[in-house]
Amino acid sequence: MKITSEKMEHCQVTLRIEVDQGEMDKSLDKTYRRLSRKLSIPGFRKGKVPRVVLEQHVGRDTLLDEALDDLLPELYNQALDSEKLDPVDKGQVEILQKDPAVFKAIVPLKPEVELGNYHDIKLDPDPVIVKDEEMDAVVQKFREEQGVWNPVERPSCMGDLLVIDVDATIDGKPFLDHNDVAYEMKADSIFPVQGFAAQIEGMSKNEEKTFTLPIPEDYRIKEFSGKEVQFHVTLKEIKEKELPEISDELARNASYDSLEALRDKIKEDLHTRAEAKSHADLIDKAIASLVEISHVDFPPTMENSEIDSLVEQQASRLGYNKVSDYLVKLPRPEEELREDLRPAARKRIIASLVLGKLAQEEGVTVDSSEIDSRIKEMMGDSPDEGKMKKILSVPQIRESVKQSLLTQKTIDRLIKIITTRDAEEKEV
Repeated sequence: MKITSEKMEHCQVTLRIEVDQGEMDKSLDKTYRRLSRKLSIPGFRKGKVPRVVLEQHVGRDTLLDEALDDLLPELYNQALDSEKLDPVDKGQVEILQKDPAVFKAIVPLKPEVELGNYHDIKLDPDPVIVKDEEMDAVVQKFREEQGVWNPVERPSCMGDLLVIDVDATIDGKPFLDHNDVAYEMKADSIFPVQGFAAQIEGMSKNEEKTFTLPIPEDYRIKEFSGKEVQFHVTLKEIKEKELPEISDELARNASYDSLEALRDKIKEDLHTRAEAKSHADLIDKAIASLVEISHVDFPPTMENSEIDSLVEQQASRLGYNKVSDYLVKLPRPEEELREDLRPAARKRIIASLVLGKLAQEEGVTVDSSEIDSRIKEMMGDSPDEGKMKKILSVPQIRESVKQSLLTQKTIDRLIKIITTRDAEEKEV
């Protein structure tokens, strides 16, 4: 076997492998014996078919294809060992010619990561401030939740709660047919379609109205997208919401002693959420800054695998058990979806690689006791503790928990580095 190696960009190596005739003859002989035992050829017993007859029966190309299918994986692995290559994924193998056999393999290698001087990164979390208008908005939400719907005798307007009968058709086919539907009028509502609320605004009790509205092109039911729907609506009742006064009584109805106690709790909750957001934003900025000063290169197969993962996540989030079922329902070609996901996939890979390198540089590790503790947290008060413990003891799950802990500890270390000032370090 003759091997020619050529380094490519993006952590890849091309191998050109020329198969020795002796190796090819051994594989052809092995293939001949296997097919001879498997195929039924008139006039010959299985396993006793002369090679020349077998070649005439199946064709030499078929014999070569079968032999190469067996031989190439073995020679590929031998070539990796010979060239001392450690691929991170399966290589792409292409047969250049069959006789004499020559094939090419593109081998994806480990990513290359060089961190910049991350100790020079200095960032501070955004200040956490809870504004009065934020607290007022939450109080108003409490107020809205305790409002009471009362019947009124006037034309309908936005914000009302209506009771309606609605009948709708598209091209004469039923679209909606409901009686006594409670419908809250909101200008931005897209139910049943955009513009419905505006059409019934100003109607009076017992009034009927017929109108048409367009169905959007991206409507979930493709059969109806882009068409017009004809509605017939009967307005049976109009209600408006009566809101309670903002007072101690409002707070007591929400299980607080006073309005002041309610506002204090709201301020505390808003402050906690604002702190969490500030910290999350700081993490994003820190990782982005680390990425910006670092050099990262990786093989394209990693990007494609990450896109596969993102597609699977989308399918699962939308309730599909199989990715194939999700892809069938896509309103556009799969390749367009994959291209849209490519920037996000690339961003995730780069962030993961720089954090992994940072963990090595800073000596961040995770031991078994930490994994055990996290698994116990995940188990919580599981009713079937034995079953849950067994599941969480699976090596793949433990490895996933380990990686999650390692990432978190690495991010914590990064945050400590970027928020530490020289003066503080000297004091320590």
